[in-house]
Amino acid sequence: MKDEDIAIVGIGCRFPSINSPTQFWELLSRGGCIIADPPASRPAFHSGDAGGYLTEVSSFDPAYFGIPPDQARFIDPQQRLMLDVAAEAIEDAGMPPRRLTGSRTGIFIGISTHDYAVLYWSSARPDAEAPAGTSNSAAANRISHWLGATGPSLAIDTACSSCLTALHLARRSIRSGDIDYAIVGGVSVLLLPQVTSAFRRAGLVSASSNCLPLDRRADGYVRSEGAAAILLKSMSCAHDERDRIYSVIKGSAVNHNGFSNGLTAPNPSAQAAVVVSACRDAGVEPEELQYIEAMGSATLMGDAIELRGVARAMGNNRAQPCTIGSVKANVGHMEAASGMAALIKTSLSLWHGEIPPTPHLTSPNEAFWPGARPAPGDLPIPWPAPSGHRLAGVNSFGFGGANAHVVLAGAPARDGEGHLRIPATQVLLVSAKTEQAFYKLSGDYVAFLRESGEHPVDICFTAAVGRQHYRYRAAVLGDSNQRLADALELAASPIVVPGRPPKIAFSCTGRARAFYVNLSGELKRIYPAFGQDAFEINLAELLITLGIRPAAIFCTGGEGEASALALKRHSLGSIPIVERQDRCGVEYILDLAPFGRLLKIGGGELANDPPNAEDATWPASLWASLYLAGVSVEWDRLYAATNARKVSVPGHPRMNQKFWFEAHQDGPGDSVLMEVERELDALGY
Repeated sequence: MKDEDIAIVGIGCRFPSINSPTQFWELLSRGGCIIADPPASRPAFHSGDAGGYLTEVSSFDPAYFGIPPDQARFIDPQQRLMLDVAAEAIEDAGMPPRRLTGSRTGIFIGISTHDYAVLYWSSARPDAEAPAGTSNSAAANRISHWLGATGPSLAIDTACSSCLTALHLARRSIRSGDIDYAIVGGVSVLLLPQVTSAFRRAGLVSASSNCLPLDRRADGYVRSEGAAAILLKSMSCAHDERDRIYSVIKGSAVNHNGFSNGLTAPNPSAQAAVVVSACRDAGVEPEELQYIEAMGSATLMGDAIELRGVARAMGNNRAQPCTIGSVKANVGHMEAASGMAALIKTSLSLWHGEIPPTPHLTSPNEAFWPGARPAPGDLPIPWPAPSGHRLAGVNSFGFGGANAHVVLAGAPARDGEGHLRIPATQVLLVSAKTEQAFYKLSGDYVAFLRESGEHPVDICFTAAVGRQHYRYRAAVLGDSNQRLADALELAASPIVVPGRPPKIAFSCTGRARAFYVNLSGELKRIYPAFGQDAFEINLAELLITLGIRPAAIFCTGGEGEASALALKRHSLGSIPIVERQDRCGVEYILDLAPFGRLLKIGGGELANDPPNAEDATWPASLWASLYLAGVSVEWDRLYAATNARKVSVPGHPRMNQKFWFEAHQDGPGDSVLMEVERELDALGY
């Protein structure tokens, strides 16, 4: 695996006014900007502290992550946000969280600020949960704990280059074989206006409240907050698991400025070196990069030094200029999380084949050279290469001299398009942890299906194999997105399945109806496990392939006994054959023939007797019945002979409530923060 590229297969993000990769791309592609005055929920900030603020950072759903509600208020919102976006990245990748339990999954989180900890320890009574709740290390550790993942769990602080440094370490860990998957993320939440004041006094924050990276009018950045995470795996694993690949990580590098004019002074030679090293690691020349997502510090000197460093690495030996832009013009500077915003922007650009505009970039910095051009400030431009040949660099450096660079490529085109070996009627599986969450998720699916242009097979495949299945369930049938939406809208209430899979029995009569027997040829084409034997045996073989193993085989009459004996010889040698009236603690009978249906035992009699008419939706109706009975099914095997692919579908809703610590009058209050202000004044800031 040492030479294998790494795929970005899942994205979760929470930026100001942005709650998904789709919303983020909409903002980017229209050149939008979310810089605004502080919201009412931040009364400590002044109207002059314009920035990119999340609407509400106190909201959280602790129950979803198994956290007792009385502990949630002691947990830094940065930890809560990282849990949320990590879960969203896993969902976006079409991977049930349970699959990562016990796995070699590494968690690498860029985090630097600790505003909540300062506020808590200066004004609240100590609680036993608070040390872990206010520790930056727990931002990574808490994700590992929730998943039950056993790989490295690291919180990384190199200031503004934290996220790309985390990505570099994660990529190395996958390629070395130490881990199989990685979640890389970053977070920053702004709760202390005193820090903004200090940065303003240092000349880093814009006095005009405008963030103008790469522009000669730049007078400093605008602070912003947010959280994001991505899920990484090897390219071979991504192909095997039918993932949608946003972009491919080809190379990465980190370095430090060494001794320079000052700790916080950027060094163009070191920045050039890190670009060259990342390109060498990727096996490409720097001049092959078609786009650079710049750090864009939005200071006149900082931008000029970065551009000179990139120019030194890339040179002028280019067939066409390299386009350079910066996401900070859209969302401000998220500091420790800024690398995630830049990386996700570039991945989405590669995925969509467009370079979005950098808003307000009307007077390019004088350090732009003939081999480079600024990203236009109005409309996206087509990527100047087809998907498999797109190359981009993402640049980042911290104010302590730690630099990082990542080389990304467009994902190779997916082959095998067209959905072969797939029945017309699909089954859509929807489930949630609670009834309230189910109704919200059901509504989200209906809205999604009404608008989505994705193939219904891909949607149903992702919902089946890419989601964890909870107790509150619905399963609806349809041959189009609209019909699936109609059916889900009509589903009055969820079916609540028991906490354990029910015991089932296979029932043999030896008399399959002709309608179903005639389907054998079609079923064999769709499901290779459906062989050449009698219908009952073929269906049983298919069910066993899906992980469904009965507790008993029921038989009726001589023909049924013959079928049952044949079935034992094929696959179920250890399963007892009993008369149908002997229940053996069985809760459901899977009637292999004549109807191929699941029947519930109730009140000593068979309930849900099947109708006489043939079921045109079969076998999708059988899969739905199994799901609503709580039977464990290995859904990926159901789609094994198809070329269905994972796509984005609605994720599990969060039932958020507000959680914040309670300040006490006998605490130090604002005295600690006032002392910080006095010390800054004494130092001349």
